[in-house]
Amino acid sequence: MNSPKSRTIMVVDDDLIERNMLRYILEEEGYRCIEVQDEEIAVDLAQFHQPDLIIMDRMMPRRNGLEISMEIKRRLSVAQIPIIMVTADDRVEDKVEALEDGVDDYVCKPYEPRELIARIKAMLRSSKDAMDRNPSTLLPGATALEEEILRHLRENTIFALMHADLDNFKPYADSHGFSLANDVIKNSGRLISQAVETAASPVSFVAHIGGDDFIVIVTPEKSQEVACGIIKAFDGEINRYFSEREVAQGFYLGKDREGREKQFPIMTISIGIITNRNRKYCNPTEMGIDLSTAKRKAKTREQSSYFCSDFTNEKA
Repeated sequence: MNSPKSRTIMVVDDDLIERNMLRYILEEEGYRCIEVQDEEIAVDLAQFHQPDLIIMDRMMPRRNGLEISMEIKRRLSVAQIPIIMVTADDRVEDKVEALEDGVDDYVCKPYEPRELIARIKAMLRSSKDAMDRNPSTLLPGATALEEEILRHLRENTIFALMHADLDNFKPYADSHGFSLANDVIKNSGRLISQAVETAASPVSFVAHIGGDDFIVIVTPEKSQEVACGIIKAFDGEINRYFSEREVAQGFYLGKDREGREKQFPIMTISIGIITNRNRKYCNPTEMGIDLSTAKRKAKTREQSSYFCSDFTNEKA
């Protein structure tokens, strides 16, 4: 049996029998399988789990697989995840439509399990490099980050994990366009990397896990110095991505999630920090839960800020 380590495949299909069959095929090959029955939450789960590949049924009750695939490809944080669409419809027109709209491969039912596995392996080989580095910043991605955290945990390294997140980025991207938004992301990655380099931490790693989310690993002693450096650099440069009028009035116009126009403050950056100095973690997921809490506390402030939790005292 082949045992591809750290390979997770998400199966999106409302049919229980199909999901069970795919789970069996995948687990026999050593893959980890995440099943999604409700297609309405498929995109959110893809963002959360960051699977290496998605197998998507085309026909589902509320949204078809092609619509979901197109939404995934539009989102920066998951756009690089390859998608194999599975369907009982073998019309050439449908295959062409799917491939032109972002689906990476197309398999018709009934399929031979060996062929499906061969396609999966080929897809994973071709996407590995792209998945390991973010195309905007060229920083390591989620897979490399998980491996780095696991290595430190195995070696009992004492380290700080930092999550830097841009505030009000999505409405900015919607209102100012992809090109400017991508420039903000690229520059943020540069500033974060420079802050880490300047701090000269004995332990250092910077990852861009998608969208406007960056993760940093440094020693606990250097974490707040790095956070202050990031904030100072970010606040010093962000205004150049807004018009003079927007900067003068302190806000820009964008649309909220309901599509209503509203005023959004000039972008800031929030940083959550945790350490394993006073709490033992077994895996990256456990750290991610506490890190998310720290980041949410940082985001309660109107200005750029950080929140550091080491579970004996908390600093902001």
